[in-house]
Amino acid sequence: MSEQQYYYIQLNLSNTFLKWAYGHRLVDGDIAKQFWKDKQAPHTVAFGGLNSTQFTSLAEIQSFNEAFDNLLAKHDINVKHKHPLKYFMIFLHNDYETQSLANNAHNGLLEYAQFILNIYTNSKRHFEAMAKNPAYQMIYDEMTQEYLFATKKLYESMPLDELVEYIPDTKHADDVIRYLRITIGENELYIPPGMEMTVTNDKELRNLLGATIQKIPVPAYLQYNIFSYVINEMVEAHKKANTIFYQYLTQKEAGDADLRRIYNQYKKSYVSQSQSLLRVAIMISDYLKEQKLITVKRKAAVFLHGYFSLFKAFIIKSGQTLPEDYSELNPFYVRNHISPETIRLMLKDVGEI
Repeated sequence: MSEQQYYYIQLNLSNTFLKWAYGHRLVDGDIAKQFWKDKQAPHTVAFGGLNSTQFTSLAEIQSFNEAFDNLLAKHDINVKHKHPLKYFMIFLHNDYETQSLANNAHNGLLEYAQFILNIYTNSKRHFEAMAKNPAYQMIYDEMTQEYLFATKKLYESMPLDELVEYIPDTKHADDVIRYLRITIGENELYIPPGMEMTVTNDKELRNLLGATIQKIPVPAYLQYNIFSYVINEMVEAHKKANTIFYQYLTQKEAGDADLRRIYNQYKKSYVSQSQSLLRVAIMISDYLKEQKLITVKRKAAVFLHGYFSLFKAFIIKSGQTLPEDYSELNPFYVRNHISPETIRLMLKDVGEI
């Protein structure tokens, strides 16, 4: 098998630009000092695109250059900025350990959001069904400030102050429906009876007597403590990360459809190599602003999306084949839920917008 050949573009860079780039706030000071230790800036650079291995043919370089020129023209950017802007991809070097931690943290938050959403929607569905059930009466206990349901027959035959404290025996357990109530910001979860935390295993479980069992039940009196602790821990993790899911869930009454929309937005707003992309995105944004090329942040996000698309810098988890024509990369990523809004949210999350 012959060795893969890579092609390069010659970039001509000024001493002034290189000093600005390596003096940027996001570039490690030691790297900058090492780069300028002999006080001579290399003005000509052989540029190979993403990871210096992007271009495998002259035809690919031609397709890339045409698409890059079109990107500049679309945003009214003078071609004199072509080489400096391309060079910024040099700084897209991944800190794999840091990025791995960031990926794991996001995936954990995503699982938390999904868990809370599943509990919330199922609990709300049960509560609304009970409220419409003609056989039951909704009751508000002013002492505990929570709702419960009792059969109409029981409601009509027992004083209210006795009813709110009434605990039916097992045979008549459905006469009174009480919920585990958990407060999340301005919203409340009413977890219905029957929804419990249990211990399960994909292998066979046995009790103390050796009999096969499907699950190990958690004692009923501990259910509230477990639900409360688990959900509050999950909400606190979202609070620390200041996610859009947390902001919506705790600041207003959340509807099922709205929460699903917010969850999907949070899910799609994440790019797996965002730490490294953010570094380059912020550097380019600062350059565009300083050169008075693009000063509106939303327009900068549109440019950055087109820019990263041309360098194939977004990771597509579905394993789809990237288009060979560089002019088709931008719409390809949009179809895969990576859009200018993705970039805008990345920058917003770190306070750059």
